[in-house]
Amino acid sequence: SFDLHPELILAIINYTPSKGDVAHLAQTCHGLYSLVMPELYRQSYQDNEAETLYWAAENGHSPVVQFFLEANGHLGLEILLPHMNDALSLPAQHGQTSVVITLLPMEGVDPDNIDPYRRTPLSYAAQGAHLDIVRSLLETNRVNPNSKDRVFGQSPLIWAVRGPQGKLGLKHEPAATGMPSLEDCAISVIRLLLENGANIDSLDYDYRSALYWATARGIGSIAMVRLLLQNGARPDGHVSEEQRAMVKSNYRIGLQERGEHLSSVRGIRLPLSLAAWNGHDELVRTLLEYNANIDCTSISGLIQNRHPLACAAEKGHLSIARLLMERGTCPESPGNPLQCAAKNGHAEMVQLLLDEMMHHYSQVT
Repeated sequence: SFDLHPELILAIINYTPSKGDVAHLAQTCHGLYSLVMPELYRQSYQDNEAETLYWAAENGHSPVVQFFLEANGHLGLEILLPHMNDALSLPAQHGQTSVVITLLPMEGVDPDNIDPYRRTPLSYAAQGAHLDIVRSLLETNRVNPNSKDRVFGQSPLIWAVRGPQGKLGLKHEPAATGMPSLEDCAISVIRLLLENGANIDSLDYDYRSALYWATARGIGSIAMVRLLLQNGARPDGHVSEEQRAMVKSNYRIGLQERGEHLSSVRGIRLPLSLAAWNGHDELVRTLLEYNANIDCTSISGLIQNRHPLACAAEKGHLSIARLLMERGTCPESPGNPLQCAAKNGHAEMVQLLLDEMMHHYSQVT
C-alpha cells in the first residue's frame, strides 16, 4: 500500500516523462493501479485522442478498451462514439473476437459502421474468415449482409470468397492442434452469410460474382465453387435492374477510385471462361455439371465475355478445348479460337481446331 495522498501521487505521474514506467509501477499494487491507470488513459486521450483505443482494439486488449472508455466517459458519447465505431472495424479485421464482444453491447455503437472506403466490420470479418465475429455481427440484426465497398463494389460474400488481403489461391493446412483450416473457415462464413440474406449473385463494379472469384482461387476451390452452385449461384451471371442502368450508362462507381477510364465492360467476366483460361479442367467440368452455358459471351445481353474456347485456345489448354468441343461448342466460336491459337504459337491447338472444323463440315455436308 501507499501512504502518499492520491493527489500527490497523481501530481508525480504528471511530471514523470515515461508513461510506460508509470504503467509498470501501477501493476505492483491494486490500489495504485485503480488510481493511476484511469489518469493515464485520460492523459492518453489528451495527448493523442483515441490512438490508445485503436491500438488496443487492433491487438486484442479488450480490458484496455474497456478501461480507456470508462476513464474518458466524462467526455460524453458525442465525442467518444465516433472513435468507438471506428475502433470496431479493427478487431473485425484482425480477428480479435473479445474486443468485438466488448464493443458491440456499448450504447450507440453501430455494428454496420462504414469506414472511408465504405467497408463495414462485417466486410472485414468475412474477408478474414473470422467466423465468430461474423456470427456476432449478424446476431445484432443491425448489419447489411449486402453492403458494398466504395472502391471495388464487393459485398461481404465476395470478400469472404476472395480471402485475406484479397489474395487468391492460398493454401491453408489445418493446424497441428486440429483447428480448421482458413479455407474451411471461409466456407463456414460463406454458409452463414447465405443463411442471413447475402445475395449470391451480387456483382461487383467489374461485374464479377462470388462464383467468379471462387473460380479464380484455382483448383483448390472446388468445395467453395460447389457450395455456391448448390445454393443457386448462376454460372452465367445475372444483372439486376439497378446494375442494368449502370451498365447502359457505361459508368462504374469504382473507376475513379482506381484511376481507370473504360468506355465498355469487356474481357473475362464468367467463371467458365476464367476456368478455361487458367486451364482448370475439374472446375470446367464442375461448372458444366451445373449447366453453365458453354457458348455464353455476355451477361444479360449487356456485358461482353470472352468465349471459353477462345480462352482455352489462346492459352493452349488442349484438354479443355477437347472437353468444350465434345460438349458441343463449335470450333469456330466467337473470338476466333483458331487465330488465338496460331497467334500464340500453339501448333497442337491449331491442328486440333482444324481437325474439328473438317469433322464439323463433313457432318454438315
